[in-house]
Amino acid sequence: MVDRIMDALNFNINPVTINGYTQTIEKFLKKTIEEKLRLAFDIYDHNCDGVICQNDAFESMKHL
Repeated sequence: MVDRIMDALNFNINPVTINGYTQTIEKFLKKTIEEKLRLAFDIYDHNCDGVICQNDAFESMKHL
């Protein structure tokens, strides 16, 4: 799940520095509510088919 969050937030620096982290979080906080909701949805849509199905839910639960 961490990989999906890192990808969704576009952390393209490995390892992430404090400057890279703060810049990315600032960009995220400026997004609209719709963009934030899309990000949350995309994190759980593991197979990227536009729906959260049982398999997606199971994959999410495995990572908890």
